[in-house]
Amino acid sequence: MRNVLIIFILSLLNLSSIFSSSKRDVGYVLDSIEFTQYIDSARTIFQFNYEAANGIALEGLSKFENTRYVIGKIYLLQLLAEIHYYYKNNYDSSFFYLNRMKQLADSIGLPRGTAWYFLNLANVYYYQDIYYEQGELNKAMEFYLKAKKEAEKIGDTVIIADALAGIADILMQQEDYKNSLLILYQALDYSYSTGRLRTQFLLYDDIANIYKLTDQYDSSYYYYLKTLEIAEKLENRFGVMVTNLNLLYVTYKINPAFNVLPKLKAIMEESRRNNFMRLYLDAGYTICEILQDKNEFEEAYLLYQQVTNTRDSIFGTDMVRKVAEYESAYKLIKSQLENKQLMSQNEIASLKLRNRQIVLFLVVFILIQAVIMLVIIYRKYRVVNRNIQTIKLQERKIFEQEKELIKKQKEAIEQKLSHKEKEQTIKVMKIFHHNQLIQKVVGELERLKAYFSKDGDKKESIRSLQNLINEMNYSLNNQIWKEFETIFVESNPRFLETLHEKYPSLTSNEIKLCVFLFLNMRTKDIASITQQSAKSINVARTRLRKKLNLENTNINLSGFLQQIS
Repeated sequence: MRNVLIIFILSLLNLSSIFSSSKRDVGYVLDSIEFTQYIDSARTIFQFNYEAANGIALEGLSKFENTRYVIGKIYLLQLLAEIHYYYKNNYDSSFFYLNRMKQLADSIGLPRGTAWYFLNLANVYYYQDIYYEQGELNKAMEFYLKAKKEAEKIGDTVIIADALAGIADILMQQEDYKNSLLILYQALDYSYSTGRLRTQFLLYDDIANIYKLTDQYDSSYYYYLKTLEIAEKLENRFGVMVTNLNLLYVTYKINPAFNVLPKLKAIMEESRRNNFMRLYLDAGYTICEILQDKNEFEEAYLLYQQVTNTRDSIFGTDMVRKVAEYESAYKLIKSQLENKQLMSQNEIASLKLRNRQIVLFLVVFILIQAVIMLVIIYRKYRVVNRNIQTIKLQERKIFEQEKELIKKQKEAIEQKLSHKEKEQTIKVMKIFHHNQLIQKVVGELERLKAYFSKDGDKKESIRSLQNLINEMNYSLNNQIWKEFETIFVESNPRFLETLHEKYPSLTSNEIKLCVFLFLNMRTKDIASITQQSAKSINVARTRLRKKLNLENTNINLSGFLQQIS
């Protein structure tokens, strides 16, 4: 009976958790609906009124500060960053919004988040370099390449196309027009597959700019027309004005007799009214260039001063603005938000009512279950706690025993290693003294050979002495080396094997030299053991360095060999 009661209680708990989860999911759905309205509204108005779009995005972030619909916040933060680096020239704010975006994307494991972050970060450095000349193009190139790499991992062709466009822009700034064009056409292929008009607009504009910079004005005019066509489809007022400015300039270059100044001045004035200050500056400098071509130097000089003063006032002061500013230019869009909210109001109300009824129905059961479960949990806790204490005590004893065993094993290994090292050192010293003794004997034999050489009848004795000398040298070197090699391998089992694997072309004498150098022996001692001159050993060391590819003479040969093991 008791087990049946427990199963029944657990079933009710599961049921309550399901309804509780359902309640949370409803909150998530409601947030996603409202967030989508903010995102859609901000994106819709972004192309022709970026100040209003900025205000909508900020309001959405403020209203849903604690929402579970994190991806909505990511989209709004990206939009704010784009507005601030592309239109408002406020790069500090852009960095702030992008860092928040990256943190949120990482928190929910959004695959696109990293690539998106790198792409926008590259844009910030790119535009900051153009207008502040801070030498940030290398950073921009680095992040465009990172964005492309991350986008390729997830197959996001939209970000790939945008990253290629950025890379092409930098190459164009560096006057590498040929490679820039190649990359732009490659990016166009990606943009066609995605059907993303905004990317196509940027790519056609870049292609037209390259032809303009290389004085191919007919081709430039053709691509500016395609750019204008896309800008009008997007209803991008800023893009239309920029393209018209470029078309007028190219028209003037094709036909200098055509008077484009009135239309250029109109664009300059309109950009000032709409606070498109980057376009205002470009239009002003373009007019100055044309006035200079027409020898109207006074008017060109006055306009240049006016535009330069405006640029200095924009870009030279107030670099760090308020990041969390609220705008008031979203009244027109707010009415659209209210209409959409009214359309989903009935659905929201019914979901809330159903959740209230379910919660009220389960309250009594949950209270009863809570009391029973507390009693069961308390009893289980006491039993489990006793078992845990017993297990901990046993584990502690086992740990102490294992620790003591490991300590003894370590001491035994250290003693064995110390013994081997001492044995190796003693063997080297024996070899050294033995070699000196043999050399002394050989010297005496040489002296005797010289003595016998004075008598012509003793040639046979001289020949026997020479054979004896040669035999002793060979036997000495061969036998001593074999004994030494056996001891050395026991102490350093991996050294010779690794040396053979990495450098198979080494001769036996070069391997012996490697062993002596590994033991950090002096050239004089090596010469004594091998019965060679110090000069021969130095020559052998030079040849060995070449075989080991050690061109840098600052690298210590002994230290290098010791690292191999």
